[in-house]
Amino acid sequence: RQCHQSPRLRHLTVLLTLPRRADRVAPENHYVNHLPAQKGLPMSKPPVGSKANPSQFDVLPKLAEDEPYFVIRAHDPMSSALVELHAYIGAGQAGAAHNKLAEIMALTSQKPPRPASSPKYRETFAISLAMEQWREANKD
Repeated sequence: RQCHQSPRLRHLTVLLTLPRRADRVAPENHYVNHLPAQKGLPMSKPPVGSKANPSQFDVLPKLAEDEPYFVIRAHDPMSSALVELHAYIGAGQAGAAHNKLAEIMALTSQKPPRPASSPKYRETFAISLAMEQWREANKD
């Protein structure tokens, strides 16, 4: 399997999760039966998780006006790996999560990182802190 080798999270904006393989098992334990369109060819229907075909778990319409959020776009070369890592963690699959994190770290170590002073990184950490503070203030 080939992966993009850019360590940079070029866009702080992912509303997608296209599988890279037809045999990827979905969390509901059934096989995913769709593949992404080949590069340059139109898809027969919009991909799941897109604006045109939102996921059944799409949270954007449910966000409170003051609730911070972070979006990772499909355009980001690390997007699919990050979303997959999140899924493994949520499913309690520690071994798979560990392996995926190791894969991500190997990919990101191939190029020097952006400086810690990068405005994108500073904003990302600010969003993370805002999320933590929002959860604390809005406990159910």
